[in-house]
Amino acid sequence: MIKVYKYGLNYHSVPEIVYLPVGAEVTGLGYQEKNDPRTVMWAVVDDRNNLEKRMFFIALTGQEIPGKVVYAYNTIEVNKCVMTLLEVTDTEGFDPKEDDRLTLTPLKEIV
Repeated sequence: MIKVYKYGLNYHSVPEIVYLPVGAEVTGLGYQEKNDPRTVMWAVVDDRNNLEKRMFFIALTGQEIPGKVVYAYNTIEVNKCVMTLLEVTDTEGFDPKEDDRLTLTPLKEIV
């Protein structure tokens, strides 16, 4: 079934591994302060698909980007800090973080 899911991102300035259903389309980056303040990304997913490992990087303005940029999603400003969500590959020399605190929260079904 096609749905919009929210994924909590726990790291800035280091690559982060996120498991998404195959074919997931990331729609953007945001910041939510309610209950558990954190940076989040949203994706349109088919939750019947198997999961695949993808790597994201939240870059601060002027920061070196590890590896090759596959796609640049969007830029947000939080408390005068400007962050851009990038999907990256080939991050040799950087230690990507894999975190079991990643959240998978369905927001709504798309009709």
